Amino acid sequence: ARPEIRRGRIDIKHGKITSDRKVARSPSEKGMVRLTLNAGKAQGVRPGDVVSTITYYAKFPGNAIGQISILDKQTLVDVPQRFVAQALAKTGKYRIRKSAVTLELA
Repeated sequence: ARPEIRRGRIDIKHGKITSDRKVARSPSEKGMVRLTLNAGKAQGVRPGDVVSTITYYAKFPGNAIGQISILDKQTLVDVPQRFVAQALAKTGKYRIRKSAVTLELA
């Protein structure tokens, strides 16, 4: 079953949806690190955009990505600790819909 997409954040793995107001700056799962992208709802970012962009440039499996919280002007994404250096090494190369985005520690 596909999780519904409503106002709030969506957890790709578990289909959990919560309000934007409850988004924490720390990851919800053990062994994960929260990163932030400087693009969000205002730029039309969708969960699939985040997963495909990070996995394409950082070269790790999409099923490793945890929760994704898409806010108005930024996106928070949980990445396993073992892939953080790999993901941050590609900063400056990330693009979502032909627009450059930056990825950094939240």
